[in-house]
Amino acid sequence: MIARTRARAAYRAIAALALASIVLASIVLASTVLTSQALASGADEPATLELSYLNGVYRDLDANLQPIRQGGIVILVSSPEHRLEVHGNRLSFRANGDGTVDAEMEVDFEGGGELIADVQGIGRFTDRVVAARQTARAAGTVRLAHAEGGYELTVVDAEPSTELRIRSQLADQVVGVCEAAALIP
Repeated sequence: MIARTRARAAYRAIAALALASIVLASIVLASTVLTSQALASGADEPATLELSYLNGVYRDLDANLQPIRQGGIVILVSSPEHRLEVHGNRLSFRANGDGTVDAEMEVDFEGGGELIADVQGIGRFTDRVVAARQTARAAGTVRLAHAEGGYELTVVDAEPSTELRIRSQLADQVVGVCEAAALIP
């Protein structure tokens, strides 16, 4: 169960970072246009945009993962081979009237890859993980301001996490062994 939890946490980190990289690039680009439209219009309806050029297949993204520290245990996580396919995305912005904008994004994606966890003092675990097609959602409030050379996007308030469904081959094996052991008298 510990391996299952760590594998899920590690892959969630990889998937979230890859997704965040794609989404952050799209938010910065789209927010420039949409924020000015939303602020200027003052409309009740949100400005909505799909950045179709972000849809596609991404392979072996550099997630730059930081070590996971759990008590005295340090876990170094990497994913030397993975694939993320973005099927669609939607960004919506609504002006609040105080210079901030409520933003919501949805990304329809699927993917999978190899996950390696080097657990200090214990050893290396390799797993194959899959994220079936799903839609991740995140919402928050941002402030966009002109800055030298472009714009500065400040997150004022955001959800602390988003749910991702991930299937782990290693976790399935561990659960299968535990279930089989429970059947033996």
